[in-house]
Amino acid sequence: MNTIFFNTEERIDQLEAVCRSIVGKRFSKFYECKDFVIEILEGMNVDLCALKDMPRVSMDHAKFHSNSPLLDLLLEHPECRKHLKVIEASAPWMPGDLIPIKTGKTQHHIAIKGKENIYHLPRYGKVCFHSEEFFRTNCNFKNQIIFRLKEGVPVL
Repeated sequence: MNTIFFNTEERIDQLEAVCRSIVGKRFSKFYECKDFVIEILEGMNVDLCALKDMPRVSMDHAKFHSNSPLLDLLLEHPECRKHLKVIEASAPWMPGDLIPIKTGKTQHHIAIKGKENIYHLPRYGKVCFHSEEFFRTNCNFKNQIIFRLKEGVPVL
């Protein structure tokens, strides 16, 4: 039995369609990368409401701090612990994986893996995507982790 949420071509195709539907969309400065990921998941009728519990943190936080409020939430919030599987970032990435990206001293940015590409919202930018190769080449994933949604995650 497959225990991950994105375990069918239908779900993966739906994820890709939701991601593609907002590529190029510009958001306000009060809309963060976690809000983007929440929008993608809600577009899939997935309710990972714990992400909404994360307080706003300065984009400059990672320049001066080695702790990550994002990782703290994903690793310690009871709902996240229940519905997310921790994976070594060196493992193959799968559609739907939540990928914390190191900016500065800590993993302070989050992206989501679509069917083939990684979708993210750069600081005050437009939603865009890059290949997995681009991220693996240009970002430091040494000793880093990613998160995979488990089957049974709450749905809207």
